[in-house]
Amino acid sequence: MRRNRRLALPAAPFRYGQLIYRGARLLAHRASYLAFIGDIEPGQVIRHTCDEGACVNPAHLRIGTQAENMADMVDRGRGRNQYTSPRSQPLPVVGADGAVVEWT
Repeated sequence: MRRNRRLALPAAPFRYGQLIYRGARLLAHRASYLAFIGDIEPGQVIRHTCDEGACVNPAHLRIGTQAENMADMVDRGRGRNQYTSPRSQPLPVVGADGAVVEWT
């Protein structure tokens, strides 16, 4: 099956769909927000409540700041450093003898 490259482009890095709009490349979730919800002010990002980067469902999209987006990532345990998430469980520390070290 041949793809129409004017309508669909390969997924952007980190799993986000994209398209061409008025000659510019636009992430698909931002296009969905613009089409169904409203304008995006400079400095604002579109956050996914479902944590699925490929999702373009307007009901799953929220506008916010990058700081709010990063707080969502940490709260949901989606970051590269899972230890900063309040939902993550600390890994056990194992001593030289192979026994789990208890924290006091």
